[in-house]
Amino acid sequence: MRTTLTLDDDVAVMLKNYQEEKQLSFKEAVNSSLRTGLSQSLIKKPRKKFVQKTYKTGKAKINLDNISEVLAIIEGEDYR
Repeated sequence: MRTTLTLDDDVAVMLKNYQEEKQLSFKEAVNSSLRTGLSQSLIKKPRKKFVQKTYKTGKAKINLDNISEVLAIIEGEDYR
């Protein structure tokens, strides 16, 4: 398949270095790089299970259902 490909400058430099290092044609270097990158992106790596740590803080000393009352207690009556 023939197509036009626009490369960013940094990618073009990396591809040129890879091409020279492996002594490949430009076509071979592009295809090899794409195969490697695409195959790696399709591999699903197992994720470490997230566990949220919790701590017992005891019973609340004030009623937390009314936020206005809580703010008044914490910041004083001038919280508005």
